[in-house]
Amino acid sequence: FLNSGVISVAVMLGNLIFCTLAGYGLAKFRFPGDRFMLLLVLSTLMLPLEVTLVPTFLVIHKFAWLNTYQGIAGPLMIDAFGIFLMRQSMIGIPKDYLEAARIDGAGEIRILLQIIVPQCLPALAVLAIFSFRDSWDQFLWPLTVVSLDHMRTYPLGLVQFGEDYGNPPTEQMAIAVLATIPIFALFLTLQRAVKQGFGLSGLKG
Repeated sequence: FLNSGVISVAVMLGNLIFCTLAGYGLAKFRFPGDRFMLLLVLSTLMLPLEVTLVPTFLVIHKFAWLNTYQGIAGPLMIDAFGIFLMRQSMIGIPKDYLEAARIDGAGEIRILLQIIVPQCLPALAVLAIFSFRDSWDQFLWPLTVVSLDHMRTYPLGLVQFGEDYGNPPTEQMAIAVLATIPIFALFLTLQRAVKQGFGLSGLKG
């Protein structure tokens, strides 16, 4: 639980920060190749984890990050879906707000934090839930980079609980149910922002 909690929170925070920055850049700035950059980011959605597993493992091995939190969480801390989600939520914000802030002397970071982010809270809530859930349920990647028992995440421990210790299926199912508690708690915490996002999605103009 502790390992999965630390890794999932780190992945969630990483996605919120990096995807917000990348989405802001792609939504509100125009530069040569910006459309190609967006297509390049979206094209990575077609690559399953199994395709990038070996190259990513070699990079983590080169950094000597095997059996570490950063080795498990690092490759998951930015996601193409998150970048696209944040870009789409920011692209509808009028540029007049940004221009007025720049005239008043506000920097880009201040504009992002005080103007953009407050209007993108529903998208941030959805991204937080998705990134936390994907990291919490991740099995193949931790299995690849973790070989020490004390670094195993919850899904790896669940498999070991059944195979190595020979516990009956009823106890395995009970332990599996416990895995849903953190995700459920996070959803309850952020459900108001998510509902707000669904409500605003029907508004036009």
